[in-house]
Amino acid sequence: MTLSGRNRRQLIKDAAELFENSPTPVSLTEIAKRAEAAYLHFSPVQDVLHAFRAQVGSELRNFSAEQTTRGMQHLETVSRHQVSLVLEHGTAMAQTRSHRGYLERLRENTGHLAPQAESLTEPLRRTTEDETASRLVATLRGALSGWSTAPARKYD
Repeated sequence: MTLSGRNRRQLIKDAAELFENSPTPVSLTEIAKRAEAAYLHFSPVQDVLHAFRAQVGSELRNFSAEQTTRGMQHLETVSRHQVSLVLEHGTAMAQTRSHRGYLERLRENTGHLAPQAESLTEPLRRTTEDETASRLVATLRGALSGWSTAPARKYD
């Protein structure tokens, strides 16, 4: 038995509220208490989390497609919206570390990464090499300046 599209969306929404507001990892049991049908559609809690992230990624992709700006301004607008979504949804949007790299997971079409990457494809495509190179150099300079002025850490 599977959930209808509407029930699945509600389940993901309910789970998102738990992900966003829980200071500790959320279990499928907690999700099931909130939305009784959770076990019918998802097995591990990671499936629910990935579905939620894919939904937010689709929202970002749609936002990107609606923009009328181009080049670096488009990239900045989409990037700022992505940051606002991460802040809005809290820890649910924190990326899970993986032994496989981002690009490898993207090539495998990991569901929640694809819409995120798609949202940046057009802005990046319309950004000139010169704009991109200038931004990368500025970012590198900023990172190195901060690193060089940061207090040295002592390691045991």
